[in-house]
Amino acid sequence: MDREAERPTHLLGVLAVAAVPVAAVPAPGTLTSAVLYLASVSLSLLFISRLVGQVPAHRRRGWRLVQLSLGVSLLGEVLFKTWQHHDHTVYPTPGDPFYLLSYLPLAAGLLELNRRRGGHFRLGDRLDVLIVTASAACLALVFLVLPVMRDDHLGLAGQAVSSAYPLMDVLMVFAAVRMLIDGGRRTPTLWLLVTGLSCLLAGDVAQQLAGADTDSVLFPRWVNSLWLMSYLGLALAIAPAARPGYLPPQPSPGQSPMTVTRLACMTLAAALPPTLLIAEAGRAEVGEQVLLSIGTVVLVALLMLRFWDLHRQLEQHRRAMGELAATDGLTGRAGPAGLGPAGTGRPRARPPDRHDRAAGGAGCGPLQAVQRRPRARGR
Repeated sequence: MDREAERPTHLLGVLAVAAVPVAAVPAPGTLTSAVLYLASVSLSLLFISRLVGQVPAHRRRGWRLVQLSLGVSLLGEVLFKTWQHHDHTVYPTPGDPFYLLSYLPLAAGLLELNRRRGGHFRLGDRLDVLIVTASAACLALVFLVLPVMRDDHLGLAGQAVSSAYPLMDVLMVFAAVRMLIDGGRRTPTLWLLVTGLSCLLAGDVAQQLAGADTDSVLFPRWVNSLWLMSYLGLALAIAPAARPGYLPPQPSPGQSPMTVTRLACMTLAAALPPTLLIAEAGRAEVGEQVLLSIGTVVLVALLMLRFWDLHRQLEQHRRAMGELAATDGLTGRAGPAGLGPAGTGRPRARPPDRHDRAAGGAGCGPLQAVQRRPRARGR
């Protein structure tokens, strides 16, 4: 696109970014707040809708699914804001089915974009994703789903809807972690998608925790701002991919390495659920569940320490093998045997021997010396 054609897109992006803080100015629950909120979501949807056609056709499917998710979310927001100003007694709200439905194309689109991004996904990466996802699922079940199922004030439909939100958030955690730890190159599109997902998860968890203590449908400004930033981040992520001449990242060989930072994250994910259970159970008397949780934390810590020690030994072995491969076995000097200095790939010059000196020239072997002798004349 030329500069004239890009101006509406730039203006739309600026308006979408500016609409997020503007929507947080009015008091929640007012008509002005609802209008500005819906305007912010609409601008994000318009931005991604304008750019999705500029993405090459073979990489467009994932963005179409993200666009569909934002469209379904906007429909849910319109229904929810309408219900919020007319009827506060019915739950689930008319917007809840659309909110829940929007998670499915979003997850499918993110997984498709991750596949197109060029990342490899091998067994080690799968295990790491499962560790983090299982940790998130355990926390969601204990602190979000089970309290809802025990709530007598909610009907069957209310319990089902309130329990579905944490499960959908676990699905988003799976998609986000899968994008972060595979072997693909980190791009601005990746970080914008992860930022949008993080804001979505933070807003959902805050709303669910607040909903356990109050029956109000008016959410704080910062919670609404988190949801608006999630829409904005998911929409802006398409901008780098829609640029003319954009080259997608090339697949990286092998799986991402097991670093100390990655091992620490896996340790935190594995130890977080029993740690929180210990803190929660500590309010009451110490029982078998608390002791079992403490034992689980200790075992996880010992197991991860063992993995760290194994990782350290493998790194030492790798460095030793590298030094050995760079050493000449005959001379003990640096550089592979038979190659030039420091493994340059050039043949190493052989020092002259007695055959060379007898032949009157250095650098020639016995065979060359024999060939240089004058031939005997025949009769």
